[in-house]
Order: sequence, then structure tokens, then C-alpha cells
Amino acid sequence: MMTTLACYKLDYIGYKGQAQLFSAIHLLFCVGLFLLLPVGVTLYVWLAAAEAVLFAVALYACLREWRTAEYALFWRHATAW
Repeated sequence: MMTTLACYKLDYIGYKGQAQLFSAIHLLFCVGLFLLLPVGVTLYVWLAAAEAVLFAVALYACLREWRTAEYALFWRHATAW
């Protein structure tokens, strides 16, 4: 869910390509792991590990884009009052 929120934030500010790339990687992780591993604890451990890495990368990308000058200036003025 957290990866979905990071992708939503990227899409919201106009980085649709990055958001779709992260979403596609998530889908590939799910499909690939369900095809390669038997259903059970091992599958979900690998899925959780892959999703944790994907979330970290998506969060980094999201924070990097929101810290650009135009958004920093907007939020500085928006929260000043």
C-alpha cells in the first residue's frame, strides 16, 4: 500500500512514467514470484523482501521530486501564514 501511495504522489506531480514503472515492477514481482515459488511462507517472505526494496526506491524517488525548488518554494509560502 505504501508503494501505491508513493506512486500516487509521483503521478500527482506529473511523473506518470515513474509511477507506472514502479507499478509495473510490482506487478512483475507478484506474477514472477507466484509462478516460480510454491504458495506458502517462502513465497510471501520473498514477496515482502522484494516489495520492501521497491518501496524504498519509490519513496526515494518521490521525496527527491517533491524536494525540487518549485515545490519547496510553494510549500514554504503555503505554510508561512
